Amino acid sequence: MAAILILMLGLGVNMLIDEMDKRLKQKIACAEMDAARRAGASTKLKSVEKKVFRNSCLDAAEEGEMCKMALTRGYEIVVVAAGNEYVYRTEGLLLRLVVGQDRGKKLDCDF
Repeated sequence: MAAILILMLGLGVNMLIDEMDKRLKQKIACAEMDAARRAGASTKLKSVEKKVFRNSCLDAAEEGEMCKMALTRGYEIVVVAAGNEYVYRTEGLLLRLVVGQDRGKKLDCDF
């Protein structure tokens, strides 16, 4: 009985990891599309790095935005287009642009 429960728990963890991988891939694709649109050029994925942010806004709040002060695990995605680096952050649900005049802007991608 215990072995069955452990197996079921293991499958649940694998399903969660698969779902996170799917969401991360979607956010990477969204970041690449956004960078290509901004630069008017093709893109290259430079890096994807696991990070822990200090707040729910992924340390990239828009001016005047209120953020919950809580450690938030996520990823920083760097995309290069037309010689410029575009930095994005995600925790799996939101995708935010980190640098530039649209700092903190939440991007909406339909998949």
